[in-house]
Amino acid sequence: MNSLKPSRLVKFFATLVTASVLLSAGGCMSVEQTSVDGREVNAEKAVNDHVKAAMTYLSDGQVGAAQRHLNRALELDPKSIPAHNALALSYSMTGELELAEKSYLDLLNIDPGYSTARNNYAGMLFKLGRTDEACDQWQTVVADGTYDRRAGAYYNLGQCRLVQQRFAPAEQAFERSIALDRNNPASYIELAKLYYGNGQYDKSQVLYSEYRNKKGQPSPSSLLLGIKLAVENGDQNAQASQALALKSLFPDSPEYLEYQRRARNQ
Repeated sequence: MNSLKPSRLVKFFATLVTASVLLSAGGCMSVEQTSVDGREVNAEKAVNDHVKAAMTYLSDGQVGAAQRHLNRALELDPKSIPAHNALALSYSMTGELELAEKSYLDLLNIDPGYSTARNNYAGMLFKLGRTDEACDQWQTVVADGTYDRRAGAYYNLGQCRLVQQRFAPAEQAFERSIALDRNNPASYIELAKLYYGNGQYDKSQVLYSEYRNKKGQPSPSSLLLGIKLAVENGDQNAQASQALALKSLFPDSPEYLEYQRRARNQ
């Protein structure tokens, strides 16, 4: 079974930078009046304005300015979920991961059911190599039937289980990711590799074909799988074309070295 690199969390972890998601959970915010320069203003509106301004600064890479707005938002409402989530993002961007973790934990203490933040927190743990903790967090996320990005969370959970070498739970996670979103090629190729590793070549071929039909981007591991399946099917033309692509696109990859070893031993 091929080893997994944490960087393969791909686009599902991109929910970290979606401003609309960050601004979607203001339900815990209380409405009160406060004074700014002698004028009475609505605190809820002020908090939202600070978070919106912060997201604009974050998108421009001005993290310090963003944090000033977020800290002000939390002064007005210490339980503002969007502000805590954006602050965690800002600390992640600057590499201050202890502060990012504190922000995530503060947020989840306020609202344990806010799966967007839990998904992001799990991704940070995974990148830090805290695999067991990350898997536990993603297991909680996928159990939230109201979370609208469960397909991505299941994919992330599958990747996490692969690192744990828990292949049956990984297979189940990728299957559920596909059931929820049949248009994402990433889950197809991961499940195809698992089936191949189990000797289920026909199932692997079906999923590999779906991966290609959905315009999955070639990677060293996907091309090597294509070569292996072509060998099993006796398709020399497919084997040659996939091998050429692997050599041309990824000549320094471990997968190409594996292909060369296989070719010498045939």
